[in-house]
Amino acid sequence: MGLSYKPIVNKNNVKNKTGLYSIYIRITVDKKSRYLKTGEKIDLSSWAGKENRWVKDSHPFHFQLNSLIRKKLYVLEQFVYRQKLYDRGVSLESLCDHFYKKADANVFNEYATEYMKKVKGKSLNTLKKYRTFIRYLNEFNSKINFGQLGEPLFQSFATWLLTEKKMAGVTVHKYFDPFKVICKQAVNEGYIEKDPFQFVDIGVAPTKANQRVHLEKEELTVFKNVKLPLDRPDLEKARKHWMFCFYGGFYHSDFSRLKWENLRDSKEGYVLYGKRFKNGKRFIAPIHMFPQAIEILDDQRGKDPILIFPDTISDQKFNSKLKEIATIAGIDKNIMNKTARHSNAQLWAASGLAAQHTSKILGHSRTSTTETYYELGIEDVNAGVSSLDPSKFDI
Repeated sequence: MGLSYKPIVNKNNVKNKTGLYSIYIRITVDKKSRYLKTGEKIDLSSWAGKENRWVKDSHPFHFQLNSLIRKKLYVLEQFVYRQKLYDRGVSLESLCDHFYKKADANVFNEYATEYMKKVKGKSLNTLKKYRTFIRYLNEFNSKINFGQLGEPLFQSFATWLLTEKKMAGVTVHKYFDPFKVICKQAVNEGYIEKDPFQFVDIGVAPTKANQRVHLEKEELTVFKNVKLPLDRPDLEKARKHWMFCFYGGFYHSDFSRLKWENLRDSKEGYVLYGKRFKNGKRFIAPIHMFPQAIEILDDQRGKDPILIFPDTISDQKFNSKLKEIATIAGIDKNIMNKTARHSNAQLWAASGLAAQHTSKILGHSRTSTTETYYELGIEDVNAGVSSLDPSKFDI
């Protein structure tokens, strides 16, 4: 196989009014050529075309331009040697595809970003975890070279997740799962020689997550009734959405996907019936137990033919507004979208609702034992909550 690549300018041998010409890398494979742009231009009088001194010393940026060309050629050479190492063929198309990748061949962060564009066969929840991992990694260090991958960097990243992101040990380990998978793929593709996680201790014990934050009945009442600034309708809307999440036991991800087709009118009143976004488990939320939930629901009618709440915002913005409300209410807790669901579970448990009923309301993923003995339906859940009266709590 004949293979060559050479830096050139003015590939079409035509005059340019600006006097500047693009620098290309001409790749030739088996007598077929392609011209790849480097993104730089130069005047012909400054072009020498000599090996490693393509740009003349008289050009004010000759060193930088020659270094850039050398780097572009190295990307191609590295790709060719890597393909040979694993007995893979080299084609004109594969060389061009590799050259035009946005990734910097030496930066792991960029490799991870490219990996996400091609990954297949993973659930939406897993993909979300991978993307969140990359976002955190970029916050920690946006340019990690492959040579830096090792125990010192892993331990520094783990410590950063613990201290800066306030994660529990088990959560830190969760985000190292995609780190390990992407590193193994980099090994397979020849970017690194061996798995950098082999025999590595990241220095964090996989302890259980911190205790989930929830609001007690009195705090729920304060949160629901505190007066918000009249010029902040965004806070009023966020509170309404959070309260509905509480009434139904929803995470924001499930709340934002609620459809009118999920609403069922049972003998006792309205319930929301569907599958959780995270795990696909069915939930049955008896919202008829909370009068304000029905008021909120009625207020949403006519706004959208499909979604009950078509005007939701991102988790990050939602959490930010909730913190503002908590400050106004004088509640010294880190209230987030998840706090609504945790508070719902706490209320049912404190009210004496049987565990299997609570599990069905919440759509827990680990209820296999419960489901083996007791499969709950809408009437079962309604019967379980019938003896409870949350209205007396003013929430």
